[in-house]
Amino acid sequence: AQIGLALADAARLSLDGQIRPAPGVLPAPAEALLGERLQLALTATRTGPQRLVIEDLRASAALASLRGSGRLDGEAERVVANAALRIDDLAPLGRALEAPLVGSLQLDADVDGPLLRPEGRLRLEATDLAAAEVAVAELQTTLDLAMLDRLDRRGAMLQVVAEGTARALRLPDDVALPPQDVAWQGELRAPVDRVGTATLERLAVSADHLRLTAQGAFDASTLGGEARLELALDALAPFAEAYGQAISGAAALEGNLELSAGAEVIGIDLYGRASELGGLPEGIGDLVGAAPTLEANAVVAPDERIEVTHLRVAG
Repeated sequence: AQIGLALADAARLSLDGQIRPAPGVLPAPAEALLGERLQLALTATRTGPQRLVIEDLRASAALASLRGSGRLDGEAERVVANAALRIDDLAPLGRALEAPLVGSLQLDADVDGPLLRPEGRLRLEATDLAAAEVAVAELQTTLDLAMLDRLDRRGAMLQVVAEGTARALRLPDDVALPPQDVAWQGELRAPVDRVGTATLERLAVSADHLRLTAQGAFDASTLGGEARLELALDALAPFAEAYGQAISGAAALEGNLELSAGAEVIGIDLYGRASELGGLPEGIGDLVGAAPTLEANAVVAPDERIEVTHLRVAG
């Protein structure tokens, strides 16, 4: 390792060297990322009693590389930082986690603003990503984060605004749908200390012939709360064909959900309607017609039971 130290008007530190962890010291995921050694280079300058500048930070290991810089001014209570992390091959990490994982990813982060009320942006890009039975050719998403209150205030709220796209998203084999191009936008507000209410201001997800929207409010600690979902399918044929059916038309569903603490019990009120419905099995089409409506109430205990307390279909 090479270490340089200069003392003049400002203290300056430079570091360039390797870190070689002893075998078995690190947990398996970290060991897979780092490999036998971590190459580290750092240049930092202290420009005042409460001012620190990271001019250049570089780290590289077996699977990952990191670059960054930043500036912390304690006197002005301001922080500016940026970092970029790249992993070219996720497969060894997946093996260490004992979970199917392949692909590559790039994560960029920027932070700027008052020390106790910063704002930041995370950008994630992944290529040929596959985890378990879900795969996507290209994934891009951005998270804009902003503190709405000072971090030292009780119940300080964090706002997260997200948007992104996924190209050629493939779901597990038991979901018989062709690859989908998906886009999403959303906004969440939640207390940093998890005391109080988290609010899903909006969530909109669109794919081929499908649009889902959601809003809700939840206890940040217990996750109990309420949510409203709306699902619109402007063409039923592509979804029905995947299951060997020739059903045509369009459909829309609205659902109101009540969740107990930990989502152990979920109450669902469901309303649905279809239009220009065709291709139903003989007898059913004559019974429900081309524009049936649906009303249902159910109680769901995940992995335990589903109890339908009310069901009405009208044609």
